[in-house]
Amino acid sequence: MNLIKMWRHIHKTLLFIKILLFVCLLTTTLHAKEGVTVAIEPLSELLRHKIESAPAKIVNINHALLAAEVSGRVIKIHIEKGDIVEKNQILLEIDCKDYTNQRQQAKAALDAAKAQYELAKKQYLRNQSLSQNNTISQNNVDISFAQRNQALADVALKKALLSASNLTIDKCLIKAPFQGQITERLSSLGDFLTPGKPVLRLLQTQASKVEAQLTPIKSQSIKQARNIYFIAKNIKSSLKLDTMVNIIDPQTNSLTVRFSQKPATDKLIIGLSGRVQWQSHEGYLPAKYLIKRNGKLGVMITKDKQSASFHPINHAIEGQSTTTELPGETLLIISNLLTLQDADSIIVE
Repeated sequence: MNLIKMWRHIHKTLLFIKILLFVCLLTTTLHAKEGVTVAIEPLSELLRHKIESAPAKIVNINHALLAAEVSGRVIKIHIEKGDIVEKNQILLEIDCKDYTNQRQQAKAALDAAKAQYELAKKQYLRNQSLSQNNTISQNNVDISFAQRNQALADVALKKALLSASNLTIDKCLIKAPFQGQITERLSSLGDFLTPGKPVLRLLQTQASKVEAQLTPIKSQSIKQARNIYFIAKNIKSSLKLDTMVNIIDPQTNSLTVRFSQKPATDKLIIGLSGRVQWQSHEGYLPAKYLIKRNGKLGVMITKDKQSASFHPINHAIEGQSTTTELPGETLLIISNLLTLQDADSIIVE
């Protein structure tokens, strides 16, 4: 009796399954004839751009060590460590009395050379006039011409010496080559300086860069990135790609990449660590829009809003977002994907 009951139960179960399959088949057939109601979206609206990042820090490419260019004693110091200075601002003064005297001597020598030249020029013109009357020989004319040229060359020499003297005096004033901050003062009032002796260290505040070490793959990604930021604590600063050193460090398998702020500000402190973050240029289609038909992964699209078409994506991996070569304006079907088949009629919501 138990065996008969068991067979009856199995028979009822099989009958129920057959009826259920028939209903599903009938529903599918009706849908195929009438059209499956679906929702559609342009591919461009569905793509997601990955946010990538890498460790970064603020570096400075100009941290100048300013040194004396002439010998002399320090007579004035206008700055202290930490001071912010402007370009061409006088930072330190060297006693310039000896060089001032040399300039006066050079100026006097130039004046004498000019007077000698004027005399030689007049003599040459006089001799040239006399030679036309055959009063003096041509040899005397040639000599006066040479003396005039020699005097002219001496004037040029004395001008150069005066110019060099003026340049030396200018070097008695040590000026800021750029806007920045004094980070170290290496001399004191009364120190005797010689050429090449360091006196100050100046950090260019407007020359700060964001530096990151990126893998070759990430370095290619950031070349086409849409938005690049430096993020650290409460700071989020917009960046632009400046330089990429195309040499891979064999120890870290990375390249050095530098960025600058846009626009430039002073809020990035030298040495500050953070992350460079960017949005990838390449869009990724979320995995929920991928379906499998005939053993291949792909998407359902429509070209005429009347029928569905299965488009395979050969490199797609199940459960993962993927890229696609389809144009951004392609219409993707995003609902009723489980029952929808290739070439099915559709009704767009």
